[in-house]
Amino acid sequence: MNKFFDYVGTNWKKILISVMVMILLYFLGEITGVWSKLRSLVKGHKHAGANDGSTPRPGYDPAADASSLHTAFAGAGTDEDSVWNVMGDLNNAEKALLWKEYKQQFGGDLVVEGTDELSSWMNSEDVQRWKDYWQGIEFS
Repeated sequence: MNKFFDYVGTNWKKILISVMVMILLYFLGEITGVWSKLRSLVKGHKHAGANDGSTPRPGYDPAADASSLHTAFAGAGTDEDSVWNVMGDLNNAEKALLWKEYKQQFGGDLVVEGTDELSSWMNSEDVQRWKDYWQGIEFS
């Protein structure tokens, strides 16, 4: 036991720094977890205001959402969090506007491209969720 205290006595600064780093890393992990939880609470409410879904809510910007989805699909892999963050709680009118805007900006069918992108990264249940999400939407 004496050797332990001798070691601590001569290396107390190293031990203190190590403990402080461990505590800092712990709290960074906690903060990240809290941030993730807050983000998930907020992301479903990014389009304020509710209606029956027959008209887009005030302030909805399909161009920004189309661009965000295109970025989420680009490159190697798909940023699933960004995809579902964009889709959030869009009503049917907003989904139709988003589909039309995506087609205008990028020339592709958002439903087809999303299915292709997500199918390689998500399980079949989540791909079905994507397909179900678009059911009942009238595209013009």
